[in-house]
Amino acid sequence: MAFVLRVEFLVALAVGVTGCGWGPVRCDEPDNSCFTAPPGPSVTLHQLRQQARGAYSADAGVPLQNVVVTAFNSCASGCVGGHVGDTWLQETSPLSATNCPLLPDGTARACAIQVFQPSFSPTGFHPSIGDVVNTSGGGYQEFQCATCGHPPSPFPDPYFVPEIAKPTVISAGVTPPPPPIPVTMDDLQNNTTLYMGVLVTLQNVTAGGPPNTHGDIPIMGSNPANGLVIVEEMVPMASVVSGTHWDSITGIATYFYNPEIIPRMPSDLVNQH
Repeated sequence: MAFVLRVEFLVALAVGVTGCGWGPVRCDEPDNSCFTAPPGPSVTLHQLRQQARGAYSADAGVPLQNVVVTAFNSCASGCVGGHVGDTWLQETSPLSATNCPLLPDGTARACAIQVFQPSFSPTGFHPSIGDVVNTSGGGYQEFQCATCGHPPSPFPDPYFVPEIAKPTVISAGVTPPPPPIPVTMDDLQNNTTLYMGVLVTLQNVTAGGPPNTHGDIPIMGSNPANGLVIVEEMVPMASVVSGTHWDSITGIATYFYNPEIIPRMPSDLVNQH
């Protein structure tokens, strides 16, 4: 990256076309080449979410353009579970993307996806929150979880966790990261698929117990049949006990046997006491 000759400029990114719509994007290349679209066709996250399953085979590649990084699992300080390098990507999507949640102002939606076992370009690039990236290669799939949950599979279709496996994630600039979507426990337990992979924030959270061996912390007051949990996948939380309270928790919404929120950094856990 050419950091000496840093060029900053404003780019108006169309919602649902480029996928990134949270503000000015800075390109770190002096010729602005990081905004050159990759060759060939591209796809948006909301198109992926609305495609019939199987439309993207494991070797077809998933060419996303100008999506924003909301989380990167560096697993740097004793986190439990998860996979180092897992990355979450999000875009501002049109209102027609009804399988993605509305933004707080109701003008658009937020679609997201988890990327696992990626490689990165250029060599040595590790994504940070707010990085704008393109992807190439890899394959789209939806994690099969027919036996997940208590009772098994709360979803009518067990293929529900959208993922991109083993793509190349390519640095393309930076942008202000998207604000989290405010949610309730009912939102995450009753509309789990809608929020999959999206950055969310939950107010007034109380732990129902310490982390288990998988790093899951139950949330007091959530549905006991399919209870919402906080996961210490990216932030160690060994000090948490039953009754630990936070004014709010921000993180990635997902599902693995239970609806989950995965905080990304200590500052996502507001006013722990």
